[in-house]
Amino acid sequence: MQVDGPHRQEHSGRSEFAMIHQSRQPLVSIVIPVHNGMPFIRVAVQSALDQDYENLEVLVMEDMSDGGTAGWLSESADPRVRVVSQDDLVSVDRNFTDAVATATGEFLRILCADDFLRPGAVAAHVGAFERYPDAVLVSSVRDICDERGKTLIKARGLDGLDTVSTREEVVRACGEYGTNVIGEPFCRTSAVHAELPFSPEARFVLDLELYVRVLRHGTLVTIPGTYSAFRVSESGYSAGAPNSQAAHFTSWFSSLSADPSLDLTADEVRYAAKQARKNQNARSVFYRYVQARNRARQLMRRS
Repeated sequence: MQVDGPHRQEHSGRSEFAMIHQSRQPLVSIVIPVHNGMPFIRVAVQSALDQDYENLEVLVMEDMSDGGTAGWLSESADPRVRVVSQDDLVSVDRNFTDAVATATGEFLRILCADDFLRPGAVAAHVGAFERYPDAVLVSSVRDICDERGKTLIKARGLDGLDTVSTREEVVRACGEYGTNVIGEPFCRTSAVHAELPFSPEARFVLDLELYVRVLRHGTLVTIPGTYSAFRVSESGYSAGAPNSQAAHFTSWFSSLSADPSLDLTADEVRYAAKQARKNQNARSVFYRYVQARNRARQLMRRS
């Protein structure tokens, strides 16, 4: 892997006051693994840089992109952006693992290249870590938006979770709803590093599988407010195979029945599989709606 030099500059052009204020805050890494992220990565990176939190690094793990991604990243002059380039094309799980392993912050947030943060996200989640020292994950609801960033579904996620949840409670909530109820949390970096790598077998539950392992080290805390947006686009990773997600979720959840600390019953495993299939059907309908909507908009522009 290669670290692109211009992005390693520190504090260039920053005021002395900002540097002093920054020194009082724990460093937070916004980690963006990317392969062919244009045009959305521009919004993802900018949403991180626009946070009202000084002590921040934006770490982009660039996986042999074409289509202008690498070129745009090379032109980014903000000293908080650090770009690390893979030497060869790697798998999604490997790129995520390398990205997270490179993070130097006390806390980190994995931000997919087509998603974005809302204002105040970093400060709100770091504040929760300070209030709950046993927390290893802090999460909040997020909006689902389209390719233009327009909100389609508001405040999605965290179903079945209390303010503080244990690993067992999170697993059972995932089973009850047949999906990832955590969303995309901020993480205590030391706990995540202890559980790397991401599993290549998990694929469409890649993040959830790791987060549940991370919860061996502490609790999940949820906070009020909507601080991020999950973008649904035809080029998105999840949109590419909505009919595979239920199988991957069911396989992962079934594997947890071998963990005696969770004490999952056969009925819970069967119910989780049923809920995952229901979600898959709903997700397929939703993606078809989004695709039809996009095509109709394209036709209107041509007419």
